[in-house]
Amino acid sequence: NTPVVHVSTWICLLIEESGLLHSVYLVQWFFALTAKDDSPSSSSNDDQDAIKEEKQAQHGQEFTSFRQAALYWIRVLVSFAFVAYAMVVTFAALMNTQTTMYHTGLPNYASVVIFLCLIGFLGMLEAMQIALFAVVNLPEKALRRHPVAQANCELAFTGNNFQAFLIGRQMFVTFSM
Repeated sequence: NTPVVHVSTWICLLIEESGLLHSVYLVQWFFALTAKDDSPSSSSNDDQDAIKEEKQAQHGQEFTSFRQAALYWIRVLVSFAFVAYAMVVTFAALMNTQTTMYHTGLPNYASVVIFLCLIGFLGMLEAMQIALFAVVNLPEKALRRHPVAQANCELAFTGNNFQAFLIGRQMFVTFSM
């Protein structure tokens, strides 16, 4: 509750509203459509309603007008264009020895592999943090339908594991840059 937090919140909301990060919704939709459903087929009506609400939440936005849908998809496409451009520039720099990775004599393809591994691992760390914050408020009944998620939550929320994960994740993100 300080002015810095208030300003940071407004900046984050402005970035979200700009649509600069909307390309992540394509990834969310891909995983929501391809995710395996671990829920048992013979469930009560309450369970079926919870499953239905969960699936609707996974598939993203509900649009109230054509204008809203068009603006949303324009933001997604512009965001995707920015990501594609950034990837092209990064790979061009890696392949043309325009980075500091080459002072050790590392081949071009090895730098690309290292870069992709780091980006993939950073993406998983970020996704795990988001998922752990999301399941904090998830009802236990909904969590029991997904045994792997339940096992991960039990591990993450035992003792000081959650705090240790957050600190370790932040350190890894910082050191990998």
